[in-house]
Amino acid sequence: MITDKEVSELLSEDSDKKMKKMNMLGQMTFGIVHDIGNSLQILRASSYMIRKGAPDITVTKNVDAIDAAVENMALMVERVLSFSNNSNDLVQEIDILTALDETIILSEYLVPPHITIDFQKPDKKILLMANLLELSQAVLNLIKNSVDAIEPMKREGLILISIKECFPWVEVKVKDNGCGIAPKHLEKVFDPLFTTREGGTGIGLANVWATVESHGGVVAVTSELGQGSEFTIMLPRK
Repeated sequence: MITDKEVSELLSEDSDKKMKKMNMLGQMTFGIVHDIGNSLQILRASSYMIRKGAPDITVTKNVDAIDAAVENMALMVERVLSFSNNSNDLVQEIDILTALDETIILSEYLVPPHITIDFQKPDKKILLMANLLELSQAVLNLIKNSVDAIEPMKREGLILISIKECFPWVEVKVKDNGCGIAPKHLEKVFDPLFTTREGGTGIGLANVWATVESHGGVVAVTSELGQGSEFTIMLPRK
């Protein structure tokens, strides 16, 4: 668990460099997002045709997942193309347990059969003010990052997701038994475009950092090479 002192230290760190990089990345991404919007129209049409001609329950389940993913992407495209740099209008009171449940269900299509997701959660609701889409995408990025870290190990994988209240914070942890992160790279993992993985983009974890920071929270990582990594998100109850 991150202590209050550590949270304060993380919040006080100079974030100008990261924010400048994120702004540059946003400008560069604008044109790409426009093209994604065109592709989404094709995906929607394809999904409709599959559903219309295939009553099989398995196919229907897959199409439901496609629809959910497409709608999430469409919302992100709409935000960027409308120059909605401030997402405060999308902040609302959410039950983070329900949000994470839905995110984990969606992530099943990114997780190979040899990797198990274990979600440990309390019985009662945990309410907080947040942008539901951004928070879900942040956790989805962490799950995808864990999958990418486990794959090279050629072993049974485990992604442990836990959540608890640590007043006045909500703590979300995503832990895996993947390849781990070299100590010299730990300070760079949230930097935009930084990646050590072949074919990686260096965008996923940078987006996690930006989302958590915009919610007034902090994100930290601990890791051991060959053993795995643990990402901890601390979100304020406000």
